[in-house]
Amino acid sequence: MQSGLRAGEVTGLQQQDLDREAGTVKVRRPWTRGRLRPTKTRRERDVSILHPIADDTLEWRPGAADGARSVLHGLT
Repeated sequence: MQSGLRAGEVTGLQQQDLDREAGTVKVRRPWTRGRLRPTKTRRERDVSILHPIADDTLEWRPGAADGARSVLHGLT
């Protein structure tokens, strides 16, 4: 899956950042230099984790990724 998240942003994700229904994560803090820090812009952003960003197909549409959604429901 390619979400566009930086490695430190992925490492900084916490359970409350995951929205299973929307299929998004809220990027609030990256893990950098051994601790959680604010983002570079000091702003939060929502990132979809349902669809690979690099795939550009005619079949893509919101809600089309049942497989990705099933993975989300498996996360605890």
